Amino acid sequence: ADRQGGEDLPPPPPFQGRNATDPHRLTNNLEAMKIAELCLKHDHAPVYSMLTPKPMTLLAAARKAPLEPPNDYEFLELPFVFRQLGQTFMAAGFVLHPTIWGPYLLE
Repeated sequence: ADRQGGEDLPPPPPFQGRNATDPHRLTNNLEAMKIAELCLKHDHAPVYSMLTPKPMTLLAAARKAPLEPPNDYEFLELPFVFRQLGQTFMAAGFVLHPTIWGPYLLE
């Protein structure tokens, strides 16, 4: 069976551990998982191809989950002025969809 990308694997159960609902912790962990998968797929393809089903399932869930950071979450590439600009656009009715590409937040 082809397990490339983890699409054929069942979704993992929801995390019920300590601070499972803290939006900063969730955003930080999801950001790290998205970056890890991107680096594995593009920079370390042989390692990515040898992953077992459990990490593939985890990476697939992270890939499919939208990154929705809280308003006060600090991204290294997104200084304070850009957050205010994003909030201004949202107040004016424009919908911006932030996307993670590598370590960068694109808008």
